[in-house]
Amino acid sequence: MSVLSHLRRVLELQRQWEEDIKNIERAKSEPRFAAPYVPTPMNVVMEMLSLAEVQKGDVLYDLGCGDGRILLAAALEYGARCIGIEIREDLVKVAITALNNAGMGTRTKVIHGDMFEQDLSEATVVMLYLLSTVNIHLKPKLEAELKKGTRVVCHDYGIECLRPSATKAVREHVIKHTLYLYRI
Repeated sequence: MSVLSHLRRVLELQRQWEEDIKNIERAKSEPRFAAPYVPTPMNVVMEMLSLAEVQKGDVLYDLGCGDGRILLAAALEYGARCIGIEIREDLVKVAITALNNAGMGTRTKVIHGDMFEQDLSEATVVMLYLLSTVNIHLKPKLEAELKKGTRVVCHDYGIECLRPSATKAVREHVIKHTLYLYRI
């Protein structure tokens, strides 16, 4: 790695660190912003899609889509139309690149923005890997905007005050993940 490329990487990490600090500060007054990026293991992704019974006619939203892996799997394996919403610009770029490289750019869309400011009304499936503190703030939005019958799958953190239609334990090596299915 050249000195210049190393310096660029250090500056990019510094910029991301400053953005993370800003989000942590914002999370103190608005807990919904306290969701770190943790990639979902691929076997868990596939179980989430299976639990939601994703099919070709579905419009899948992944809130906090990270690197786009759920979008990619849903588009490739099930033919769903997929929309991801991600607040971190660097992850938006990673997701768009991965989706385009896989030839799924026309079936998918990634929005750089705040999930609380996006219209979710066309979703038939919603995927969440957010902390409970974020989910509880998201609950009124989901109930107000999603159509009856929309499936919501949460990874590891459920939505307080809602009873899941189903739960499923998934192992990834030694780590146990819990999936929650809600029907609006």
